[in-house]
Parts: sequence; structure tokens; C-alpha cells
Amino acid sequence: CGSCHLAFPPQLLDAASWRAVMAGLPKHFGTDASLDDKRRAAITDFLVAHAGRRDTRDAKGQPLLRATETRWFVHEHDEVANSVWSRPSIKSAANCAACHTQAAAGDYRERNIRIPR
Repeated sequence: CGSCHLAFPPQLLDAASWRAVMAGLPKHFGTDASLDDKRRAAITDFLVAHAGRRDTRDAKGQPLLRATETRWFVHEHDEVANSVWSRPSIKSAANCAACHTQAAAGDYRERNIRIPR
């Protein structure tokens, strides 16, 4: 996962969402992120074992595939204007490392947030 984007903490989604994300790797947000069966199964098992306990389903009861669409994420980032997400230095809400300077180490504390211009 980390070869294309920051490997997201498994707690950001629940087990059903991680299973859905991993099942859809051939069409992963416009990219073929397919893995061999053994590797996919091992990563899925890890994500499910460490998944968050918050329900991350949409209004229709379907598992959310984007952590940025969860109620928790939206609440935590409600003060960030939409224009900030689209800055060239950030690109999207999924680019955690753009603002969370220690995200690669799993540290998302507010004191380590620097929002680039």
C-alpha cells in the first residue's frame, strides 16, 4: 500500500470496509492495485484483526471504502475548508502526510500538524 500512498492505520475503517477495499484492488480508485492471493489474504487478515470498532457504513448500509468519508474523519477535519484539500501541496484529504508531519510513523497528534500553503 505504501508504494502509492501512506499505509493508512487499520483503525480508520471497520472490518467490513477493509474486506471491501481489499476485494476491490483490481479497480482501486482508478488504479489496478492487484496482489497475489497469498499477499492479499495476509494483508486483509491484518487489517481485519486491527480494524476500528466504529461503524463505517454509508447511509445505505454499504461499507465505506474511503476513510475520508467516515463520520469520525469528517468530524475531526470539519474546520478544514474544501479549498485546502485541493491545494497542489495537499491534493486530497487522503494525503494525510501532507499535513500530519509524523503520519508515516503513526503519529497524528495535533502538535505535529503543519498545513502547507
